Amino acid sequence: MPWLYSLCPSYAKPNTVRVCSSHKTNAVIRKIYSIQRTIRSSTSVRNKPLVTALAVAKSQGTMLRGIRAKASAPSSFLATEASILIAAISVAAILKSRKLFHQTYKIFFQAVIFECFSLLFMCTAYALYAHNGVGSPMLKYLSQICRQMAVMFFLLLLLLLSKGFTITRGRLSLFGITKLSLFVFFYAVISSSMLIWQERIFDPALVTYVSECLPAYIIAIMRIVAWLWFLRSVVITCSKYEQKKRFYTTFSFLMTFWFWSGPVVLVLANFVLDNWVREEVVNGVECAVVAYGFLVFLVMTWPSAANQNFPYHVRTTQVGDTNYPQNNYEVRYTTNGADVRIEGHGVDENSDQSSVQREDSSSSPEIRHIHKVVA
Repeated sequence: MPWLYSLCPSYAKPNTVRVCSSHKTNAVIRKIYSIQRTIRSSTSVRNKPLVTALAVAKSQGTMLRGIRAKASAPSSFLATEASILIAAISVAAILKSRKLFHQTYKIFFQAVIFECFSLLFMCTAYALYAHNGVGSPMLKYLSQICRQMAVMFFLLLLLLLSKGFTITRGRLSLFGITKLSLFVFFYAVISSSMLIWQERIFDPALVTYVSECLPAYIIAIMRIVAWLWFLRSVVITCSKYEQKKRFYTTFSFLMTFWFWSGPVVLVLANFVLDNWVREEVVNGVECAVVAYGFLVFLVMTWPSAANQNFPYHVRTTQVGDTNYPQNNYEVRYTTNGADVRIEGHGVDENSDQSSVQREDSSSSPEIRHIHKVVA
């Protein structure tokens, strides 16, 4: 501040007060030293020159505002994820009572739990950092690990659904299982290396974020590859089971935004945003994208009669075959260990009409022929 030298050359000496000729100048100097005495009452800036104390106070105020901004986004999303978890628990109870609680919904349930723990650890870490200026790096690392686990589980869920698992088929081929296992394994390895890179290679003196490392770009490329794989599997599944075309069309359209959000945000954050706002913006966008994916899946699997996109139509007691029947009301007859299927034309099993149709089907020529062979 060069203008202070013209007012009083000894302004930087903490224990010196020089009386100047101008009354207005003396008022300014008295104001400056009043501020200095107020700042010196804090132990963190005791016995420091005025300019340093003012700079420290300004930087501390800016830091606290940044910490509050960083902590506000996870806390709001924590409430959102908690609501999603409660809704998922209620839906899981309904699906279990109807014997429709498949493995894919269990994977979704695990992803939501990991995301809730991630936000809980993140909020706790930022709260401790705002309280003592040190925080808990371990909680922050646990938050990042849980976030990566939630994203990995949800990505696996999307790939399984695109192949029709628990929707049009009961099990995948050995080649398909191998490809999925390798993809998930490499995704987990790259995610772990990203966190290790942040701890071991980043310079602590620089303002950096985990999205600036090389493994983050590899994960973005893997997200795009997974999107292409997802679309290809959806096209193949829809070509074989046209009854699920409505569900897969809506599902793939909405989930395209989830796949592409990660790479787009990565590029914008690293090449457009400033260093000191990168972590805050990226963290908020990632929380929003994860919540968006969970909400889309939760709405599309909501067990309601008004939901025309409900994907599950086969009960968990019918998961023994590689390919599922086209509807949920297929009648099974067992003769000499072989299953013979007669469709029930989509009528509710609990209704009287369903029992009439089963009696009609049992009196059909095919069933009479089976009984004759068995006799």
